[in-house]
Amino acid sequence: MKVYKKALAWFVCLTMLFTMSTGITFATDMDADANAVDNSEAVVQQLDDVESNDVDTADVEEAEPAAKAMDAEETASGSIELISGDKKVVVTADKIKAATSETATADNPWTNAKGGAYVGTFYSLKSILETAGIDYEGAHGMKTVATDGFVNGFTLNEIDNVYIYDQGEVTKDGEAVGAAGTYGTAINGSEVAGNKWAKSIATVEIAFDHVWFVKNDKCKHYCSICGEAEPAALTVTCDDKDYPIYECEIEEALGSVSSVEATEENFWTNAKGNKYVGTFYSLKSIITDTLGISVEDDIHGVLTTASDGYMNGYTVEELNELYIYDQGEVTKDGAAVGAAGTYGTAINGKDVYGNKWAKSVVNIKLTDSHMPFVKGGKPSTYCTICGEEIFEVGDVYYTLQELVDAAEAVDGVKTVTINRDVDFGDGVEIDAGDNTVNLDLAGNKMTAGKLTVKNGTVNVSGGTFIGELGENVIAAGGSFSVEVPAENCAKDMVPVYNSETGLYEMKAASAYESQKTANELTKTIEKLSDQLAEMAAQVNQLNAVIQVNDIAVKAKATATSYKAVTFTWEANQAGVLFKVEKKINGVWTEIKPTAVGKYSDSAEPGIANQYRVAAGVKYKGLDNEELVQYGKYVTASATPGIGKVATPKVTTKSKKLTVKWSAVAGADSYDVYVGTNSAVTKGLVKYNNVKSLSKVTKKLKKNKKYYVKVRAHVKNSAGKAVYGSWSSAKKIKCK
Repeated sequence: MKVYKKALAWFVCLTMLFTMSTGITFATDMDADANAVDNSEAVVQQLDDVESNDVDTADVEEAEPAAKAMDAEETASGSIELISGDKKVVVTADKIKAATSETATADNPWTNAKGGAYVGTFYSLKSILETAGIDYEGAHGMKTVATDGFVNGFTLNEIDNVYIYDQGEVTKDGEAVGAAGTYGTAINGSEVAGNKWAKSIATVEIAFDHVWFVKNDKCKHYCSICGEAEPAALTVTCDDKDYPIYECEIEEALGSVSSVEATEENFWTNAKGNKYVGTFYSLKSIITDTLGISVEDDIHGVLTTASDGYMNGYTVEELNELYIYDQGEVTKDGAAVGAAGTYGTAINGKDVYGNKWAKSVVNIKLTDSHMPFVKGGKPSTYCTICGEEIFEVGDVYYTLQELVDAAEAVDGVKTVTINRDVDFGDGVEIDAGDNTVNLDLAGNKMTAGKLTVKNGTVNVSGGTFIGELGENVIAAGGSFSVEVPAENCAKDMVPVYNSETGLYEMKAASAYESQKTANELTKTIEKLSDQLAEMAAQVNQLNAVIQVNDIAVKAKATATSYKAVTFTWEANQAGVLFKVEKKINGVWTEIKPTAVGKYSDSAEPGIANQYRVAAGVKYKGLDNEELVQYGKYVTASATPGIGKVATPKVTTKSKKLTVKWSAVAGADSYDVYVGTNSAVTKGLVKYNNVKSLSKVTKKLKKNKKYYVKVRAHVKNSAGKAVYGSWSSAKKIKCK
């Protein structure tokens, strides 16, 4: 695969993206170590970078015409914006100039790292922040953003010595620094973590995290405040070298390539049917259009590696429909997929050789080799790109045909060793050219519907082969331990099973005919043996059915309180297995008993709780596996209620009755009925939904007999009112 150098120098590192297969070369002298930025290098880099934004006449005229050409309205406004989280405060010129200040004179000028002599008034940034009510406690530092996007930073330790000045009112070496009403920052003589003199400041923001230095709209990959190196969002591996790719570079690349927008009406899905909405960027476009890399047919595919080691692959054909996305900007079923600035890969609706949607991708590689699918740190036995069975040899993976091809090129004995059990399903075809290749199973099993040799001869030995032998295959079949010499491997020889040794022996075709009948008889016996085993398993099951039908199971469900139910059961035989289930939302669901023969459950008044239990016995199935046969279910149900109110206490005075009663567990209100007969049905006075434990009646007839009864009730979660029994009626003569 050929790689062509991209013209843009800022993207020389990113041109390595996705070009990481063996033998790939790049037209660049860039080394991975050049991308490693430590703090000391970052500080030196900041000194160089910030000087281009330092107050210098040539810089203003050449590098920042926008700052010098500020219109009259902007100049007159003379303000800067202070930001802390969601709080934004616009500070005008009069407020800036009301802050604590320092004055530099011609006799005592201020200087920056370049040595320029500055004269004028400088206003304390700390004083401006405090007057505006901007809190910076616990922050990483402060950042300033100029009108041209230039970003600079200050530590909290520097806050006492950071000043703001009006560029039209301060002179440098005798000339005004800039337009009136525009502002710069200054620390007298400071060059700590970069030159702190910056011009044309539009905003000052309290930063609670690192602020990556920006100059000419390009990230410099270190913190403008503390100098710490920016971590890479992706690492590109090529020719055993790692090249860090930063988030700002990825965003610039993504912004210039072909993309697809998935919407609520036309969303994307993965193999699991999840719904994805957001922007997906063509990986092939990034490789070919943005990076200028030519993808040719000799590449095997694309391999992605996630932060947890998960490895997934895509064929060259799938590269045409492969996309990359920012996990913080794409939603899955309404929620963000992951953190912003982390990336995933996607093929709409695809699930070939593993799910083609991979998340938290940290490495993308173009490879000309087979690679296993890796999940949970465990490699699979198939290639995640093409799906073929693969074998590891010295950290490199090959298909069986590739191993045979390599063996053919060897002088002398041509042997392929299989280092694991392998299953080729319906079959596998090998092309051995004009050679004889030894296939050593090394004590392992090889299964194939049919082993076919297209050209040459394959001699299988040292393990177990299960399947049908095709033409030109020698000494394969059941278990064997003796290799057949190559000189005896004539094409007219066939393997014949020896029932005494349990091995296949090579016989001439004529000898084979004499043993053909014996082979067929052996197969018939083996088939009958399998049938007998099936019949024995069926008999065991019938016996289990008879046994389980003899078991009598009793079950009972009892409400033990207004909020609890107990389900109990027993059988007339010991050592019986039980399956216990409860009906939940209309579906019988298996539950685990809280004790032997007992299940205690929480409940609600007025809601039925249904349970069932079945007895079971064990029996032996095919291959002596243990199975269980269950009988019929016995069902029981219980519905809790609430208790009866004890006979109330009633007292009388002034044509009134005062009724008091004891609380009933679980009740939320009570009904009080007063009548003139013992059944409390005549002359009835009703008091419903009484929340207290007492009630006073009024306007009754003096010297008349009355009867009083009370009941409790509660409303359950289903909205149904559940009533307890009425209390006994209490008789009293009204005074």
